[in-house]
Amino acid sequence: MDSWQGDPELPDPDRNSRIRTETPDASSKGAASSLADELLETMKEKRSLGRHMLHLLLKRDTQSLLMGYGVGEPYYALGFLRQRCQMLKHLDLSYQSHLTPKIFVDTLKCLPRLQILNLQHTPSGDQSLHNSHIITKHSSVRSHSEETVQVMEVIGEYCPHIRDLNMTSTAISDRGVWKLCESSTGEPRSQDLVRFKVTETRVTAEGIAFLLLQCPALVDVDFPDMIQVRRTPTRLGNFRL
Repeated sequence: MDSWQGDPELPDPDRNSRIRTETPDASSKGAASSLADELLETMKEKRSLGRHMLHLLLKRDTQSLLMGYGVGEPYYALGFLRQRCQMLKHLDLSYQSHLTPKIFVDTLKCLPRLQILNLQHTPSGDQSLHNSHIITKHSSVRSHSEETVQVMEVIGEYCPHIRDLNMTSTAISDRGVWKLCESSTGEPRSQDLVRFKVTETRVTAEGIAFLLLQCPALVDVDFPDMIQVRRTPTRLGNFRL
C-alpha cells in the first residue's frame, strides 16, 4: 500500500476502542467532568454500558466518545449526543455495523465542533456492496451510493472543523469526496482537513487528486495508489455530474 504522509500532530483515533469522555477544563465543572470520565472508563472495562449509565455520564461538555469495534449501546449514546453534546470533538463509531446512514446524518448535523471522525467499516452507504467486498476502483462517478454522498455532504456542511476522517472500508465514491470539500455552489469545505483514510473504497485516483486541490491543509492520505494520483489530470467537471 502506498501512503502519502506528512507529520501532523494529531491523536490517532484508532488507538483504542473504549468509550471515553474528555473535558480538559480546569474549573470545578471541568474537574467534575474529569471524574465522570474516569468513572465511565472504569465501568466500561467491567461491563457494557447501558442506557441509564450513558444518560448519567454523557454531559454537555463531553468532548470525546469512542465506541469503536461494536462496544456499548450506540443508539442510546448517539441519541444523547444529539440532545446535549454539541461540544464533541472526537467520535469513533468504527465497526458499528448495525447503524444506518440516516443515524449518521442526524447525529453529525448536531456536532459543529467535531474534529476527528472514524466511520471505518460502517454501513455509511451501500451495505450490500460493503458486505460482498466488491470494491470497484474505476467505477463511474454516476454509480455511487446516494446515502454515502449524503453522509459526506453533511460532514462537509455541518462539521467545518473536521481534521481527521477515516472512511476505510465504506462505500464512499468520488462524488462523496466532492461533497465533502465543496458545496453545490462552489464554496470550499473541510479546509482544516489534515488526514483522510479511504482504503478499500470506491474512491479513485482522480477523486484523491481533486481532494488535494481543494483541501490545502491535507498532509496525510491513506490511499492504495498515490503514484497514480500524481499522474492523474483532474477533470473537475466529472464530480458534479
